[in-house]
Amino acid sequence: RELASPFRTRWERLFQHGMSSAFSASHLASKIDRREAEQAFLGGLFHDVGKAVALRAIEALVRNGKLVETSEPVIDEVLHRIHAYPGEEFYDKWTLPGPLMTICAEHHQQEELTDAARALHCVGVASSFDALLFGSATERREALRELSVSAQQLGLSDAQLRACHAQSAMLGQRTQRTFRS
Repeated sequence: RELASPFRTRWERLFQHGMSSAFSASHLASKIDRREAEQAFLGGLFHDVGKAVALRAIEALVRNGKLVETSEPVIDEVLHRIHAYPGEEFYDKWTLPGPLMTICAEHHQQEELTDAARALHCVGVASSFDALLFGSATERREALRELSVSAQQLGLSDAQLRACHAQSAMLGQRTQRTFRS
């Protein structure tokens, strides 16, 4: 059975955000410290897997008549608020390496992670730029704060941030063209 429109839209956005964040984070990490590029790629790809878990649960509730179908802004807000929690359980079961689990489970708490690896902040910059360029209002709401924290932790200059923004826009558009449904 075909997915209802708000769900199809969210699945496409989750996929595109993960791919764009992965490529952009890896590109940025390779400029800072090539050894962090693979971890940044994987962190960008998996950082929002909790949203997929939560979206699947919401979709199942709607399909089974246990939840009245809801709008995209409501779905976006729910996913944003709870996505790190179901994701963290999955990361533990997957036994991902510690630094990758940190990126995935705590990518919205950059201020609290004083000794975070640069890969986490590369994901923060990449994810934030993608959210600002292509995301929903909910995704954009915290993106500037997260971008500011991660850029500061990485010591990025204004010129470097402009270059990251341009790279994120180009990679995001390429991802959309490549994986358009």
